[in-house]
Amino acid sequence: MHRTTMRPALLIASAALAFSIAGQCFSQQTATTDQQEVKAVVTKLYRQIVLRKPIGLLSGKALEAIGPFLSRDLIERIRVTAECEKDFNRQYPYDPNLPMKPPFVWLEAGLFSGDNERAGPFLFGVRRIVRQNDGSYEAYVKLKRWEEFDKYPRPRGAPYDDTWEITVFLVRDGDHFAVNDVFYAQVYADHSIPHYPSIEETRLSQLLTSGCKAGKWVGYPGN
Repeated sequence: MHRTTMRPALLIASAALAFSIAGQCFSQQTATTDQQEVKAVVTKLYRQIVLRKPIGLLSGKALEAIGPFLSRDLIERIRVTAECEKDFNRQYPYDPNLPMKPPFVWLEAGLFSGDNERAGPFLFGVRRIVRQNDGSYEAYVKLKRWEEFDKYPRPRGAPYDDTWEITVFLVRDGDHFAVNDVFYAQVYADHSIPHYPSIEETRLSQLLTSGCKAGKWVGYPGN
């Protein structure tokens, strides 16, 4: 009886192939688990956004409810922007004889949805989640609103409902994923008020630094 033995080179190649397949399976499982975690974070965040409809910088109970889904970096940027607001109030104390509306771009914006009416969405849906080469994720979220005073309290479709999409950026922050930035297609469409900058297709990170520098109010160029 002849005994068949596997050649050393073939044995090494087979082991390498098995290791490669195992590595691919582990990588795919990790990516799937991460994607599920990212979707859960985005879903929990937008449940709070729809429920609370926060406008302007987060503070108090809104920050307590929404903060756990944000990266430490984003929370710090919001804190620095709040310092900028305080600095503006120091530079321009309130005068009842000459009331002035603060020119903050984020004043009437929903930081995670959009400006003006889009600050208060009623419905949301996570359309898709895409992994980036650096391990971060982009989540595409569709939002919808309709007139609250409409006699039809439910969405009815175009042209009655306002539907738009934003992109949410998530990074790993410690042992979990957290929202680090947001991209809106349009922040402020009405440029009839001169002291507001014309900001369209921008990110939350840009919004939070508009008119500010290192927590100080510096205003907008040309104003």
